[in-house]
Amino acid sequence: MKLIDEIIGILSSNSGVLTEALIKTKVLLYKIGHKELVVWVNKELNGYSQSDELPDYRVIAAQVRVSAANRAYKVESHPIPMTNRPLAKVIGLARN
Repeated sequence: MKLIDEIIGILSSNSGVLTEALIKTKVLLYKIGHKELVVWVNKELNGYSQSDELPDYRVIAAQVRVSAANRAYKVESHPIPMTNRPLAKVIGLARN
C-alpha cells in the first residue's frame, strides 16, 4: 500500500516530520477500519488532557534542580523534592 510506504519513508528520513507521519497514519487507520486508534493519534498530535492517563513512553523520571543566589547565599544545582504537592502543581508536574 502506497500510504504505508509514505509513512515509513517519512519516519526513516532524517528530515521527516513526525506530524506529517501521524496525519498520514490517521488516514491509513480510517482506510483499514481501525478508527479506534485515531483517538490515540489525535492525542499524540494535539496533546494529552489532564484527565488522560499518559502512556508509559510519555512519562520520564527527572529531578528538578535550582540555582539561586542572594547577598548572603548561593546554591547551584540544588535538588528540589517534588513531594511538595502545591509546588509540583505550580510548576506543572502534578497530574491531579
